[in-house]
Amino acid sequence: MIDINLLIAIGGIAITLIFSILSQNRANKNSVKDEIEKAKAEAKKQARVESKLDEISSDTKDIKSDLRNVKSDISSINERLIIVEQSTKSAHRRIDSIEKGGEEE
Repeated sequence: MIDINLLIAIGGIAITLIFSILSQNRANKNSVKDEIEKAKAEAKKQARVESKLDEISSDTKDIKSDLRNVKSDISSINERLIIVEQSTKSAHRRIDSIEKGGEEE
């Protein structure tokens, strides 16, 4: 016949194992939930970073476009300046000719 003390000890060990397993499962579920929350937070952070990078890329394209326009404007102004310098040079020759007594070079 089995001693009652042995049955109580075995029952106590069995109950302890059951509670230990349940506690471990609960901890694992909480751990998984924590990991999911961390992953969600990281995904939100990555989305913000990607959004900011897209904005920077768009701004950079706008700046490049503006720079091309400025270069074009400068080129146009440079061409007009050359024409004005030539006209001024011609006018100075005529003025010098008038000052010398009407002789043209």
